[in-house]
Amino acid sequence: MKSGKTEVIGVLGGCGPQAGLVLVDQIFRHTKASADQEHLPLLLSSIPAQITDRTAFILGKTTQNPAKAIAGLILQLESAGATVVGIACNTAHSPVIFDSITEILLTRKSKVKLLHIVEETVSFLRDNFPQVKKVGVLCTEGAYKTKLYETVLKDHGLNVINPGEHFQRNYVHRCIYDPEFGIKACSAPVRPEAKELLHNIISYYKAEGAEALILGCTEFSIALTAEAIDDIPIIDSTKVLARALVREACVEKLVDYKFSTDNVHVQ
Repeated sequence: MKSGKTEVIGVLGGCGPQAGLVLVDQIFRHTKASADQEHLPLLLSSIPAQITDRTAFILGKTTQNPAKAIAGLILQLESAGATVVGIACNTAHSPVIFDSITEILLTRKSKVKLLHIVEETVSFLRDNFPQVKKVGVLCTEGAYKTKLYETVLKDHGLNVINPGEHFQRNYVHRCIYDPEFGIKACSAPVRPEAKELLHNIISYYKAEGAEALILGCTEFSIALTAEAIDDIPIIDSTKVLARALVREACVEKLVDYKFSTDNVHVQ
């Protein structure tokens, strides 16, 4: 982004709604501003009823690709003035969805700059933690099935810990999607059952030798706020996307990144 030019940030939320709010909050937190008027212009779209569940589509539980609705909402953001947009959902970046989104935007002659949360997150990891070689990814079953992070991480020469389908489905995915206590269903506050699953997930990846953990689902950004666990960096994809959006909107406004270790903290 060229110095001196301020763009308008668009946030495509609603998948889930709370994750969109967390992304907006992170944008504010990573913007240099000492007064209201110094914050960047931002538009949030959160119309969840229009957006089919991304994992349900990937797993074949519905034939309705959420790409059409997401692209339509991005075009609405653009019409309202947004010039750089981020989607507050990792699974929506699976090629079967994201490629359709970009194709629709191209067909509609959109000029909006759409950032890619996975590419941004892996680039952030490589730039700030070059010593890391082995990575664990906390993601939905949809992202797991499409090897969304695995593909990009391997392209960058990183080893990815595969938890196996049973653990992925019954621990990681359930922590997000369980209808009784999952983070999507109960995020304010996060339920004890989800916290217990999350602690078990973290313990598993530590035992497997993870040198960094990627929060590859925006719901995990609600529940886990530590920057590190026992000196293992936590790479929060929501926080990374927020910084990327600020960078693209006005690079001078981006707060300097400082890594600090902390104990695990679940909301």
